[in-house]
Amino acid sequence: MKHLALTLCLLLGLASSFAQSPYDSEHNHFCHRCGMAVPKTGKEIKVTGVKQAPWYQCCPMCAFKDVLEDGGGKGTITAYGAISKKEIKFTIKDGKIEKMQPTTAIVLVGGSCMKNKIFINRKNGEQFVAKHDWAKNEMLKPAKQLFMKIKKNANPQSTCATCSVDLKGHEKTAFVILTKEKKRMVSCCAHCGLFMMHKLKDKVKRAITTDFVTGELIAAKKAIYVVGSKLLTCCSPPTYSFKKKSDAEAFQKKNGGQIHQLDELLSNIGKVMKHHH
Repeated sequence: MKHLALTLCLLLGLASSFAQSPYDSEHNHFCHRCGMAVPKTGKEIKVTGVKQAPWYQCCPMCAFKDVLEDGGGKGTITAYGAISKKEIKFTIKDGKIEKMQPTTAIVLVGGSCMKNKIFINRKNGEQFVAKHDWAKNEMLKPAKQLFMKIKKNANPQSTCATCSVDLKGHEKTAFVILTKEKKRMVSCCAHCGLFMMHKLKDKVKRAITTDFVTGELIAAKKAIYVVGSKLLTCCSPPTYSFKKKSDAEAFQKKNGGQIHQLDELLSNIGKVMKHHH
């Protein structure tokens, strides 16, 4: 009986842990742009004034890019300052910020969705940077200036097609999609690449990913993927690609996560990608 009670406690504990998983839809929304978990706090970044609104967003970069692309250059973005928790609102029309409140809003471009932050003013941004060592080498940019940079980016291949993170430094995880319209789309990692493939569906002509071990470019349909490991990348859940199953298994043994193939991921992307931890 003692062993039975202990087993029951462990199972209940695991069930409770899973229910509170950061990828559990009961406690989270998911970014309309990149699929990352957005905790249901009541102060999420969201886009309204678009089809199937609201769109929840993980960071200001995803929100800006989503409105410009999927929103056709119009919509309303509501965010909350990372320190002040005060509302920040952007009214966007014809690809331009028509109204911004407060006008002092500033964004920390942190190099990944998890690190991109928005503040009501530069003072708050500098306070945040001072308290976080990782942020000291990152840039604080006025929100309106950043929006226009995303819109006018002369070289779209310099940033992730999905989450807008700078592609520099992501050579070992890059994911490339070639569309039937002969458009080349580069994502920072397999997480973003797979979400873009799922979004484009039959518009995809060919997809290429990067073997995490060798850096070799391989066909996405032949790759083996490890999702949800403890080795973090810019996006979450982290997703790595491998040419050899033995390499994927060795990586999994060291870092955790689950092994999947492309068809399985694309057909169950909402379940597989959003419920790992």
